[in-house]
Amino acid sequence: MKNFNYILIICLVLLCSLCWQKTVLALEPGTLLYRTSSNGEMYGYSSKELIREKNGIMTNIYPGHVAIYIGEEDGVDYVVEALSGGIVKTPAQYFINESLGEE
Repeated sequence: MKNFNYILIICLVLLCSLCWQKTVLALEPGTLLYRTSSNGEMYGYSSKELIREKNGIMTNIYPGHVAIYIGEEDGVDYVVEALSGGIVKTPAQYFINESLGEE
């Protein structure tokens, strides 16, 4: 009978947690995001050599890119990223270019 009471209490707790579950966002504003370079290449991960140099030209750098998730506006998720032209607000769906193999 004692085991039955424990099982009953556990079932009630689980049922209550399902009934009063709050909505949780997948990402909180301020979350840092990283994407790889094309073809999934990542600095320090994709090759044994960190940087290759030939005739003063560096290769195998694969820096990837970072952005900050800033939240949703009018139903669209946005990130902020620093690009060569300055700080840019970009729809999050365009942060990773899967056609280039970015991850």
